[in-house]
Amino acid sequence: MEHKQPSGMTETQVEIPQAPDRIQNLEKPIENQNKPVEPTASRNNPIQNLEKPIENQNKPVEPTASQNNPNISENIGDVTETILTFKCELCNLNETYDFFGKSPPWSTKIVLLENAYICKDPFTIPQKKQVLILGSKCSVCEIDVCVSPKCSLFFSKRFCKHCAFKNMTYFPTQIQMKINKNFAS
Repeated sequence: MEHKQPSGMTETQVEIPQAPDRIQNLEKPIENQNKPVEPTASRNNPIQNLEKPIENQNKPVEPTASQNNPNISENIGDVTETILTFKCELCNLNETYDFFGKSPPWSTKIVLLENAYICKDPFTIPQKKQVLILGSKCSVCEIDVCVSPKCSLFFSKRFCKHCAFKNMTYFPTQIQMKINKNFAS
């Protein structure tokens, strides 16, 4: 198909239509251009009373419901984000976790022998998909305990220091020595 140019035009010429009157009058000065704008007296105006002191400025802030509850849901825009918190009942270690179970979904190569509180390792690059095991539930009394040797012992199952000490005679001799060393207090 052949493209024909309008008569009387060369390739470099462009026909520009006449601009409307409202665009042609841009040279005229705008009325009240330098007149200051008066603020409106409205309760909804957040800028209105900036010179006034803030009421209760030094009053302590009450914690929100999300700060009191270890497992909270916060609405961030249209997304509800649940923040899961692990707390060791012996040493009060308090940390957020991402998963409770044996195999975290982001790291398919890891399968634990116990259900544990697991978080993504913040000290490694995300592509490595490393995990931190924060703790687990005691297999006897089911309290949440961290993996610290001062709080718990893992011997085929997790035992808090109290349950390990009470049931020490059921453990092998080497484990009994470890229990005496770590938990005798």
